[in-house]
Amino acid sequence: MPDEALTPEDLAAAVANLQRALERAGGADLDPGLLGAIDDSLTAARRTVRRMARTTGGQARGGRRTVRAQVIEALSDLGVPASAPLISAYHQAIFESDLTAYGMASLRRDEARRSLEGEVLVVPTLTPQLAPARGLLALSTWPDWLRITGVYSERVNHLYVVRRMLDHLETLPESDADRRNALTQVLRTFGSSLDGISFNEIDIATTRAAISNQLALIEEKDREVREEAAARLGQESDLSRRMFGTPKPNLRVVGGDE
Repeated sequence: MPDEALTPEDLAAAVANLQRALERAGGADLDPGLLGAIDDSLTAARRTVRRMARTTGGQARGGRRTVRAQVIEALSDLGVPASAPLISAYHQAIFESDLTAYGMASLRRDEARRSLEGEVLVVPTLTPQLAPARGLLALSTWPDWLRITGVYSERVNHLYVVRRMLDHLETLPESDADRRNALTQVLRTFGSSLDGISFNEIDIATTRAAISNQLALIEEKDREVREEAAARLGQESDLSRRMFGTPKPNLRVVGGDE
């Protein structure tokens, strides 16, 4: 006899029971493999909910997540600053969304208009001179040093992004072929400069070794620059400048031709 469809009340009760079970197990010494399997299941459940939201009649009233929410979700999962093309490709692969870099075009300007208090903001990374940098987005809740982009920072961030994608690729079940294929394509596009990633295959062990080798050469020097700039940023009393940087002055040549 086939299972009967769950009512909305049954579904809500099941979710509540799961939450209580996880809270009761909070202090238990659980096997890392079990925790990984639970995390994968919760991620898959979240994707199912989003698919359901996109196909319901209430889509226009909030079923679709905003661009801002999706960018925050992607950056939170990556844990380091990233470019708009990478954020959109990553979110499409991991969360099966339709987020595009084009759709993010006005986000930085819109964020500058939001309240700066008590809210996670999508902000630009800052140069060591504390001016807004081009190309990379970060979250306002991250440590100040992480929001700085020095000479080596973009490469360091990129290495961490590729490592994060390898983590996902290792833990995604073989049955989740669509997401595995999508993530593999993103890795080939954004990680092709690393040993182990080619059009034909992704050798995770080789790529991990290449990442570790490169980080050993540049991460410490990069962190020193970022920490020094972060110390100065921490002395900035203007919250807007602390989040979005000090605009570069418009220089005008005095005495030149009009």
